Amino acid sequence: MTNKFALVLVLLFSVASSAISQEESVHDFSFKTIDGEAMPMSQYAGKVVLLVNTASKCGYTPQYEGL
Repeated sequence: MTNKFALVLVLLFSVASSAISQEESVHDFSFKTIDGEAMPMSQYAGKVVLLVNTASKCGYTPQYEGL
């Protein structure tokens, strides 16, 4: 397991445990896009979401261009 993948898992578990203990949901959080803009998770309420951890500024990941 890579360090970045482990960090994402820790972050997701952190968000989940915080949501349970403070009666918040994942929809109360937002992430920064590659352009630095806020991306509120509330825009995905009621939808299935797949979070993908990629090396977004790496030249060796052309397969992710469509994402």
